[in-house]
Amino acid sequence: MAVIILVDDNDRVRAYVSELLRDAGLPVFETSSAREALAADQRLPGSVDVLVTDIEMPEMNGRELARRMVEAHPALRVLYISGIPQAVVERNGPIEPWAAFLAKPFGPVALMRAVRALQEGTT
Repeated sequence: MAVIILVDDNDRVRAYVSELLRDAGLPVFETSSAREALAADQRLPGSVDVLVTDIEMPEMNGRELARRMVEAHPALRVLYISGIPQAVVERNGPIEPWAAFLAKPFGPVALMRAVRALQEGTT
């Protein structure tokens, strides 16, 4: 079964998102940094179908993490979650075609809609 990698340096946000995904029956691997996510990607059994990542994080931002992971897994889809408005994020370039953006704060319905759309390839 494919897994979702969740990356957010904020413990409360990561716990909230993880709980929502697990309550929906989705397998989730949580990490607090991009470097941990890259290391986990190498050792996780099975495939990763969605990366849910904050954009602003120490050491490596979510967009760089996503580019590296998509390079290794071209079918991977990415959901950026951020408290920064999408327009500000896109000053560094538009959101990639294999990614979607969800502004924090968000509720369970919005999160699940975004993740399901990525899994189904309808974004």
